[in-house]
Amino acid sequence: MAIPPDPWLPLADIRITPSGQLETHVQLDPSSEWFSGHFEDCPLVPGVAILAFAVEAVRRQGHREGRN
Repeated sequence: MAIPPDPWLPLADIRITPSGQLETHVQLDPSSEWFSGHFEDCPLVPGVAILAFAVEAVRRQGHREGRN
């Protein structure tokens, strides 16, 4: 069963590298809610978002491998 797209967690190209590392690509639109209220003049991705991306990448890879 495929995992439906999540606008909060726009991960793409999740893969295992030849050296065994998990990689993914995240591209956020400048209007993303992740930036809302976080340094208005110089928007940065909050640390909690980066952690959420990492956790979601592990979750999706585990799902692909039949693990929870």
